[in-house]
Amino acid sequence: MAILVIGINHKTAPIEIREKFAFSIASMADSLKSLLSQKLADEAVILSTCNRVEIYISTQLGNELAFEKIIKFLNPDTDNKDVESLFYKHADRDCIEHLFKVVCGLDSMVLGETEILGQVKDSYQIALKNKTTGPILNRLFQKAFNVAKKVRSETAIQRGNISVASVAVDLAGKIFSDFNKLTILVLGAGDTSEKTVRALVNKGAKNL
Repeated sequence: MAILVIGINHKTAPIEIREKFAFSIASMADSLKSLLSQKLADEAVILSTCNRVEIYISTQLGNELAFEKIIKFLNPDTDNKDVESLFYKHADRDCIEHLFKVVCGLDSMVLGETEILGQVKDSYQIALKNKTTGPILNRLFQKAFNVAKKVRSETAIQRGNISVASVAVDLAGKIFSDFNKLTILVLGAGDTSEKTVRALVNKGAKNL
């Protein structure tokens, strides 16, 4: 039984490409069940955020065949083959190391950011609820969460700015000396936008 991950993220593709492969929360349950019903995986977890889309599976298929089938699942448009080179693929030990880096914030746009751990936990819970995990992925993800806790408690990775929102607001603060005098427009209604608004308010912004 192999453990594999196939994904695309902020390092391999721009947002306009990544968003084409994103899963909504509403569609994730059906997609997870499809992976199993189509016998593409024995177990599956889908992680979909603004910066990455990843599918973790355990499978009895050969690695290359599994990679081929999952990429086709993500990209059924046969006229859009060029994007397939943007996907990364990791198997077994490399897959495990990749997940550990992801949950610890080591593979994030902002090193050490904390949002990703919550996003991975939410994705895992969706898979649990839909009964698409089993002993292999359960053990993998539980171990990953333990590693993330250990890294965050025993290293200095969380010092300083630990989110895209906080970094953006601090950068804006170097350009504009007084947020109180500004009228600020934040585009988007997602989690990052919400955190950006809170960070701006904490810095004194009033006209949002």
